[in-house]
Amino acid sequence: MRTRLHPTLAATVQRQFLHGWLVALALFALALGLLLHTRWEVAGWAAALAFGAWMLALLLHLYGQVRRVPCPDCGQVLRSHPDPADGWVASCEGCQVRWQLQIGTRLRN
Repeated sequence: MRTRLHPTLAATVQRQFLHGWLVALALFALALGLLLHTRWEVAGWAAALAFGAWMLALLLHLYGQVRRVPCPDCGQVLRSHPDPADGWVASCEGCQVRWQLQIGTRLRN
C-alpha cells in the first residue's frame, strides 16, 4: 500500500477551525458586553448559551471532519485513526493508498 499526503483535508480543517473560533470570539465578546450591563442580563445569558452551543457544535463538526475523510482518488468515505509515526491516517482499500492527513502530532523516538 502506497503512502501519500491528503491534498485538501488539513487546509479545510484549519480554515473551518479559524472561522469557527472567530464566531466564538464574537459570541463571547457579545455575551461579556451584555452581562456587564444589568439591564441586558437576560440577553447576555442567551449569548453565553449561544457561545457554549456554538463551541460544542464546532468541536463535534471538526471531529466528524477528521474521522470521516473522503478519498481524493475514488471519493469513498474513509475512517481515519491516529498513528504514532504519521499522525492521523486513513487507508483506502480500493485505491491501495494510505493517506497521511497532515493533522495531529507525530511521535518521534
